[in-house]
Amino acid sequence: MEKNFKNQSISSVRWSLIDKGGSQLVLLVNILIMGRLLNPKDYGLVGMLYIFVTIAGLFIDSGMGAALIRKQNATKTDSNTIFYFNILVSLFFYVVIFLLAPFVSQFYEEPQLTNLLRVLGLNLIITSLGQVHAVILRKELKVRKITRSNLIGLFISTIVGVICAYNGLAVWSLIIPNLLQSVIAVCLLWQFSGWRPDLEFSMKSLKEFYKFGLGLLMSSIVEQIFNNLYQPFIGKMFSASYTGFYYQAKRLNEVPIATLSSVVNSISFPILVKYQDNIAELKTTYEKIIKLLIFVTLPIVILINILAHPLVFIVMGEKWLFSADLLQILSLAGIFMVLENINRNLLKLEGKTILIFKLELVKKAIVVLTILATYKFGIKALMYGIVFNSIVSFCLNQYFTVIRITDYRKIFLILLNGIFMVLPTLLVAHYSKNPYVTLFFGALAGLTTYLLVGYFLKIKEQQWAFSILSNKFK
Repeated sequence: MEKNFKNQSISSVRWSLIDKGGSQLVLLVNILIMGRLLNPKDYGLVGMLYIFVTIAGLFIDSGMGAALIRKQNATKTDSNTIFYFNILVSLFFYVVIFLLAPFVSQFYEEPQLTNLLRVLGLNLIITSLGQVHAVILRKELKVRKITRSNLIGLFISTIVGVICAYNGLAVWSLIIPNLLQSVIAVCLLWQFSGWRPDLEFSMKSLKEFYKFGLGLLMSSIVEQIFNNLYQPFIGKMFSASYTGFYYQAKRLNEVPIATLSSVVNSISFPILVKYQDNIAELKTTYEKIIKLLIFVTLPIVILINILAHPLVFIVMGEKWLFSADLLQILSLAGIFMVLENINRNLLKLEGKTILIFKLELVKKAIVVLTILATYKFGIKALMYGIVFNSIVSFCLNQYFTVIRITDYRKIFLILLNGIFMVLPTLLVAHYSKNPYVTLFFGALAGLTTYLLVGYFLKIKEQQWAFSILSNKFK
């Protein structure tokens, strides 16, 4: 039984990596093509709107997806209740968004935002139809089926988006694919999960799940408001074009970082739940995950930071080079963003959802102070504020979890390994004038050094990473 669970867990990690990695690869291709067809203002307009749809989307799930995963003996009545709750809430918030759209347009003095927001808001209703199906598959660690749904939807919608951009639809070539991707993914989730809702609704189930989910909902609302606050803030205080530069830098940084962060969120929680009654095994599993994440994330952060300018030039073109300056700074927050998520999952496991909410309030109060202290010095100062906030967020989560990081010697070895890869990467970046040569050979030199030094230092996390990829993890 234990061996089978471990095999399922490793398979889930691999498929989640394929899902997120494949999605980000398609996204990278999307940025490469669309960045040349659209201008910074188009991306800025869409970036200003995501905060409204994202916050509304949190109310739809209300943290009950995590509650359904956490409950060991969940019934179909529980699933049915959450399914219909999601739909009702999505309809309510779409009406709210529809009515607020003209006021959002007036606030930014951009008339076209009214229709853009009303159409983008339809995504709330569409995604609500597949959330329970995805949760059920994730709980059963059948991530392979979720991967197929997401990648097929993303691939088709990306092609449609490029066609729209070529035909001069401008900002609409970002909105239309977004809706199409959700429609395709939801249809495939229904097909792959095999789950169908019955006509039943239980207030008892709703109260049970909502009690657990309330803290997660409140903390997620606070978190997402501030995660997406920078785009509308930059749009109001600077310009839509600067919002576009920031939005693209953020997206490029998220190509690898969001992949790891999403894998941590979706896979680590059901894995850790398995050991919630065995503290010793839970601690061992947690420390393994932490060290593995640091080992994988560190070289990515270093390469993005050093090679940001050739990367942006190749992917998006010369007109986007200011995004590279922002990307270099944002990359520094990468490791802390990923590690914060695993600590958050530990707090969820301990049932401390109200504490999570309180911590989010503290973190975001610090964010507000950071914004007020930095924005007058320009957009780059804002980016350094984001890095500072990521470090503080990780430290707060780590302090309040029952299980702490203790194996500092191993972590120091991994960091030392990262330092060794900096020099060859910098040398290539300094002497090469061709961006294609710089990016390829800089990344090759850095990664080769990282792996060779890791081999000589006998870093176990390197062996684990290769074992997971080869599906021979012990």
